[in-house]
Amino acid sequence: MDIVGHVVDSGESRKFQERDLILSTGTVGYSDGCSYRTHALVHAESCRRIKSEIPVLGLSTVPFSLCKAACGLYLGMGLAKVADRSDVAATHMLIWGANGGVGKLVVQLAKISGCSVVAVTSSNENTAQAQARGADYAFSRSDPDLITKIRSVSPDLRHAFDTIVTEETISQIVDCCQKPATVATAIKYTGAPIDGVQLNPVYSGEIMGKTTTGQLSAAGVELGRWLWGSLDEWLGTGKIRPLEYEVLNGLQEVQEGLDRLESGSVHKKLVTYVT
Repeated sequence: MDIVGHVVDSGESRKFQERDLILSTGTVGYSDGCSYRTHALVHAESCRRIKSEIPVLGLSTVPFSLCKAACGLYLGMGLAKVADRSDVAATHMLIWGANGGVGKLVVQLAKISGCSVVAVTSSNENTAQAQARGADYAFSRSDPDLITKIRSVSPDLRHAFDTIVTEETISQIVDCCQKPATVATAIKYTGAPIDGVQLNPVYSGEIMGKTTTGQLSAAGVELGRWLWGSLDEWLGTGKIRPLEYEVLNGLQEVQEGLDRLESGSVHKKLVTYVT
């Protein structure tokens, strides 16, 4: 869940002061740490003070999708956070569903890490958006020569991020990749195992230091420090851009918004103020 707001009580933290604008993620299953509240508890290590001149509602589109993207790239696939050497060939990265909220931020994080990004979008109209966020190549999933084109621009492709996760998308991704390959999936893939392909479901909460089974994750903590520590700079330079959004009129419209998302009639992040 996405949280943006002003600090009213910094507790024992020395990092923040009252009235600081911070960005953070909510905690699933812990009501005091959830969004859709006038006040929420957040961990000092899992948020960032924001100085960039970006509207609050724009900022509110970032936390969850960015954490999901980061956990998939750096924990699910083991990608190096920053390319160490400019003379080393860029890692090819395929992003399936690059015009969705998570996909858009996967594109930008992958570029920060020096990848050559191949984006697959839902339609021809969305390929330009993927390229505007940094994708080196962008194709529509309806392209009849899609697999051939992807193989042509990334002949040694071994890393992919599937934000949609169906048997069809996984099958197409596998057809694009050389084996052994690693695929991060936004949700758990329930199909049969695939020889030579490691399918790793992404749990965004690991960035707060725990896995889905409650085990401590030192890698998640380290990733969180890097991500939150860099975020304000990235927002200021445009390396990370907020998602497109639509404003709801208060909490009373949340259920209507959820219904619209389920029906597929809205294609932007839905946000609202809670005062």
